Amino acid sequence: MKSPHELLVLVQFRSGTQPSSGWEEYLGNLKRLPGAVRLVENVATGEDVPMPMPLGPLVFDRLVQVVFPSRDALLAALQHDSLLTPAPSLETGLQYAIALATHRKDLIAKDAAITPPLKRMSLQFPDPAKTRGEFQTWWTDVHGPKVAKLDALLGYSQIHVIAERCMYLAENSPDIRFPDGVTELYLQSIESMLATFQPQGTGITGQAAQMIHQLSPRIVREEVVQLPADA
Repeated sequence: MKSPHELLVLVQFRSGTQPSSGWEEYLGNLKRLPGAVRLVENVATGEDVPMPMPLGPLVFDRLVQVVFPSRDALLAALQHDSLLTPAPSLETGLQYAIALATHRKDLIAKDAAITPPLKRMSLQFPDPAKTRGEFQTWWTDVHGPKVAKLDALLGYSQIHVIAERCMYLAENSPDIRFPDGVTELYLQSIESMLATFQPQGTGITGQAAQMIHQLSPRIVREEVVQLPADA
């Protein structure tokens, strides 16, 4: 059974810059985190995703998922300064780098034998008047079951944030606001995504807008790497 314990590392590069050779070195460090068993690099494609709510304060260019066998191993990895901290050669092109310790809930399990054409990951920023616990309870018990009934979805997971840290923030950047959750969706096409999540703000998407204050959705392409445990 796939472990639900994931460390998410989110990175945004400064406008007009591209990943340097330091990015591959940083990925190598993430692969060496003690206990890591699987790594997925998600690269934002830059395709637009219309939504009926304001864009969130963080918009990532890379989102790396690192899977751990237990909650203890995950929380220990979150504090691993030498491997999580970007090297100076990478920092020169960074806007921010943050890490989120999370617990994953698969509401529609993706078929491991196929690779769906489209993957969308969205950072969830709830109404500031709601606590993280209130949001995650609503997300799990109210919103999630409704989304899981949508026929167009090939995979649907909620990734609940339990702890976070900022590893790097460029000078003159606004303060970081961490998301309380990340949605992972697999679909056939952008057209099916737009038809399923009505951009006019009606249906499930409109109901979600009453609880979710801001959203940062990105279409990504993924690369999965299996890692030897305790490498």
